[in-house]
Amino acid sequence: MTDQWQRPLHYVAIGDSLTVGIGSDLFHPSFVGYYADLASRALERPVFTDKFARSGATTAEIFNVLYLPAISESLRTSDLVTLTAGGNDSIDAAQAFLLDGNEARLLSASERAIAHIKKIIERIHFLHNPEHHCYAIRLLNLYNPFPSIPQADTWIQSFNRHLNEYARYPHIKIADIYSAFQGRQNALLHGIHPNDRGYEVMAEVLDSLGYAPLKH
Repeated sequence: MTDQWQRPLHYVAIGDSLTVGIGSDLFHPSFVGYYADLASRALERPVFTDKFARSGATTAEIFNVLYLPAISESLRTSDLVTLTAGGNDSIDAAQAFLLDGNEARLLSASERAIAHIKKIIERIHFLHNPEHHCYAIRLLNLYNPFPSIPQADTWIQSFNRHLNEYARYPHIKIADIYSAFQGRQNALLHGIHPNDRGYEVMAEVLDSLGYAPLKH
């Protein structure tokens, strides 16, 4: 093996409460810890992780923090990036809908969230070292934490359809968390957040995408 493949893989996890691991039991990792272990096994390389996340962060807030020097530098040298974003935009939109019943508000919020996702992706690409072509970005789509609100599912599916458009870009794959959780919310959620098993499922979905172009 070359020195390039012997060196540790640098994994950067960016996002909201899902990346933080809200809902998991004490001393249990979020999906980030599970996924890092799976990646290390699959790639036969040690993995070290930087995590930049805040519970309650919206897509706009996540985009803005990418300009902080420490985060910019971490992304610049990253091999693998995961992003959880959009869930809090969804919650904000659902709460507004419950107040006024305006479904247009839901779709407008979806469009704004996707616009911010686009900016986040562009920022990650911009920061990457031009000589470092071998990196992967994994975007996690949204599961539905409100199965009893049909309009919320409409918002989430709209968001996920738009997110799927980014799968055509090099380095990017979409983890379909929506399908993995649909109909299993009672087993995988603790309130609106995943429980320990839910976070394991998220990591398993990510792992199922493979690690190209990190592994040939």
